[in-house]
Amino acid sequence: MSDLAKHLEAPLAGSDRNVIGVAEPFANNIDQVVLILDKKTLRKKNRIRSQAWIISKALIDDDLINFLTTASIGYIVVDHAYEALKRTIEFFYPDETDASAIHPTAILHPDAKIGNLVFVGAFCEIGKMAVIDDGSSIAMGCFIGKHSKVGRGVRMDPNVTVYAHTEIGNNVIIHSGTVIGSDGFGFYHKDGLHVKIPHVGKVIIEDGVEIGANCCIARGTLGETRIKKGTKIDNLVQIAHNVIIGEHTLIAAQAGIAGSTTIGKRVTIAGQAGIVGHIEIGDRVTIGAQAGVIGSIEEGQIVSGYPAREHSEAMKREAYISQIPKILESLKTKKKRDE
Repeated sequence: MSDLAKHLEAPLAGSDRNVIGVAEPFANNIDQVVLILDKKTLRKKNRIRSQAWIISKALIDDDLINFLTTASIGYIVVDHAYEALKRTIEFFYPDETDASAIHPTAILHPDAKIGNLVFVGAFCEIGKMAVIDDGSSIAMGCFIGKHSKVGRGVRMDPNVTVYAHTEIGNNVIIHSGTVIGSDGFGFYHKDGLHVKIPHVGKVIIEDGVEIGANCCIARGTLGETRIKKGTKIDNLVQIAHNVIIGEHTLIAAQAGIAGSTTIGKRVTIAGQAGIVGHIEIGDRVTIGAQAGVIGSIEEGQIVSGYPAREHSEAMKREAYISQIPKILESLKTKKKRDE
């Protein structure tokens, strides 16, 4: 544990235990370190078999120290619990990607530009004039279209598709199965037919964005679809053409955003929320799970329900609706009594 304590830049107290990994608190692996991050876990401390703990400083008191000392538990006290979790995982599970390998089955166009220390896995295809900057990792089965740009330190997991003319910034993570730059859902009606409108715009993914598995982000019709820096997107999210998503926004699984909508900075969109097109969502808005947003929302609001409205108002309406069966039964009883 002393090596781990140095890595975490935090003090080690008690016994210096030998540990081979990190586990959940109630796992049976006594030779792995566990992280105690909250009071709920700490209340069940007698069930923890591991003799090596990492503990949030906020949980430390005299009773806990006495417990740890009596039980001969080695422990590391950390200021920021989740930062410690991240760094502990990185300590035991370092990135083992061969940093400069190009698999022999990968297809690289002669005019593609590949930077230093780039990994390209089996059966990838890199198109004409595509650029992959230094230190990026492109896992097996990925496609990167012509004239696309991939920045420094990007991690692209297996079977990601990046259409032509897409721009991806630095330190972006894209999980398996995601498609970036496909045509938007754009048609007009003529002579009883749906006629496709060509899409010749692009998608721009800024620095530090993470995109989950099996997401779809459509290219702009003429302009761009843009995901701004620091935004984190869960699995199975649909982002339509010409959408702009502001910095450091969070979008949970199965949310959908229709075309030409603008999302502000630090917005939270919960799972399965649906947002119509051509509206604006202000900064720091929170949209509840399964909400149906049919109009613009001013900054700082918390909304939920369908149609989405201020959260406390939505909860009142749900409470009223739940009373309808009781009210109907009461009316039936009154009607019988009056008869």
